[in-house]
Amino acid sequence: MSSAQQAATSSDVNAQIYARIENRYYLVGTTLFCQGNGNPQNPQPVLDNVVDMQITYGVANTPDGNNRLSANDPMNEAVMQLRADQVNNLPPFPVGAMGPEARWNRAVSATVCLLLQSDLGAVEQPTPYTDCQGNVVTPPAGDTRAYRQVRIQVGFKNRTPACLDASPGAAVRADRCDIML
Repeated sequence: MSSAQQAATSSDVNAQIYARIENRYYLVGTTLFCQGNGNPQNPQPVLDNVVDMQITYGVANTPDGNNRLSANDPMNEAVMQLRADQVNNLPPFPVGAMGPEARWNRAVSATVCLLLQSDLGAVEQPTPYTDCQGNVVTPPAGDTRAYRQVRIQVGFKNRTPACLDASPGAAVRADRCDIML
């Protein structure tokens, strides 16, 4: 079986076929675009007035219980945020594994930061804001746009631990997690 599809066997009547979905997000000027593998020749605009986009990945010490340093070593829990180039430079997991997925096995979440700007005239004078790197920035004189940083964090469902069913004493069900805000 390839990683892109799960083949159904004659003994598994409930098996499903899964297709790999890949979306690429990028900025052209101040417009955020999405290019999907369903129609790669026709990228779609998603959002205007985006000044910056930064993506970091939550990385666990180990994505499963194997090779933990101690019983207190978290598994499936992001212990650091790294850029894609930093994830590509991680040691392989499990040790000895080959290919890029051996480094990405530890990625359990992604955080997307968008820096948005309003049209001119939203504020009377330049107003300081915090950018996606955490720097406080004061716009130049005459820049009467408002700026806002927005962060979105998502867990990778195939890399996060299963949640308990809502019923006390019930079995673990990966598809029934309560979202806590």
